[in-house]
Amino acid sequence: LGDEADRVRDLLLPLAYAQGTGLPWEDIWPALARALTGHPCTSRDLDWLIDVAGYYITESTTDDGRRSTYRLFHEALAEHLRGQREDVSRDQTVIVDTLAGHAPRLADGHPDWGRAHPYARVHLAQHAVGTPRLDELAADPRFLLTASPPQLLSALPSATSPTTRATADAYARAAGRLRTSLPCHHPAYLQLAARCGRAPLLADSVNSSRMPLSWVTDWASWRLQPPHVTFTGHTGWVTAVAFGQLDGRPVAISGSNDNTVRVWDAATGTPIGDPFTGHISRVNAVAFGQLDGRPVAISGSDDHTMRVWDAATGTPVCGCLSRPETPVRPDSIDLASPVLGLAFDTCCRLVVSTELGLVALRFPSPGRSFPPQ
Repeated sequence: LGDEADRVRDLLLPLAYAQGTGLPWEDIWPALARALTGHPCTSRDLDWLIDVAGYYITESTTDDGRRSTYRLFHEALAEHLRGQREDVSRDQTVIVDTLAGHAPRLADGHPDWGRAHPYARVHLAQHAVGTPRLDELAADPRFLLTASPPQLLSALPSATSPTTRATADAYARAAGRLRTSLPCHHPAYLQLAARCGRAPLLADSVNSSRMPLSWVTDWASWRLQPPHVTFTGHTGWVTAVAFGQLDGRPVAISGSNDNTVRVWDAATGTPIGDPFTGHISRVNAVAFGQLDGRPVAISGSDDHTMRVWDAATGTPVCGCLSRPETPVRPDSIDLASPVLGLAFDTCCRLVVSTELGLVALRFPSPGRSFPPQ
C-alpha cells in the first residue's frame, strides 16, 4: 500500500473493535474513524478503502437481515491493529461516547435509547466493558430496559464497583419477567427486582427517570436468592445437563423428554442454534468434549443410541457402531439397552452407562475417521 498504508490503517481501525456481525456503514463507521484517529473520514473515504484494500474486509448482514455490516477478514489483523494502540480501554471509551453521542436526546437532555442506532442498543455495553462507562450505563434504567438482553447480561458481570454489581444482579433477576411481560410493565419489574435484590440506587433511579410505572415498589424485605437465569425452550422435562466451552464462551448442553438436545449460552440463557433432533425417545444423558479439534456434544437416549453432534451446528459427526441384530444407522451409535449416563475425557474415551452395565468406547485419534472402536 506504500504511502497509503497509514490511511488504510486509520480507516480499518474501527473494524478492529467491531462486535457481533460487524459495524454498519451509515454514519457509524466514519464517525468512529474520526473519533479514534482525529482524522477526517466520510463515506467517500470508505469507498476508496473498499477499492484499494477491500480484501481486508468481509461484508455480512445483521441478524434481522436489514442492513449490511463490515468487519475485518481475519481476527489476527484486528489483534494487530489493536496492538498498535497505546490504550485499548481509552479507545473503547471513545467508541462508547461516540455511539452514545449519536443517540437522539430527550427533553431533559438524556439519550433517547429507544431511538438510538440498533448497533448501539445491541453492542454498547460490550464496548463499555473495562471502562468507566459501564458503571454509567448501568445506572441508567432507560438504557437497561432498551439494550439487547443477551449482550447486556454478558457485559454487566464484568463490573467491579459494588453498586454496578448490585445492578447487574438485579437486572439478571428481572430478566425472565422482562422477557415474558408486556413492555409497559418492564420499569416496574426492574424496580421490584432492584428492591428485592438490594440495589436501592437502581430502584430510586427508576423513579427519577419518570418512566411510567404500572406499580411502585417502595421497599422490600426479601430473602436473597442466588442469582440465576432461567433457560426456556424445551417442551418436556429436562433430564440431563452438561457444561463446556464453545468459541471461547461457556455453554450448557441439555437433553429432554422432548427427544431433543439443546445448546445454550450459559451467561444469558440464550439458545445457540436450533434443537438437535434425531433421537426417537427421551434423552437421558449428555456430555461435552473435543473430537478431531472441534467441540462435540454427545447424547444418550432411551432409543438405545448415542449420537455425536457438532456442538456449534448440530450436525451429526459420527458413524455407526451397531450390534449385529440391528440395522446400521449412519448417524448414531446403537447399543443393546437404553443409555443412562455418559462420561467423556480428553483422551477421546467415552464411558457409557446402560441398564445392562458399563461399556468404554475409544474414538480414533485426530485425523482418523469414525466410527469409534
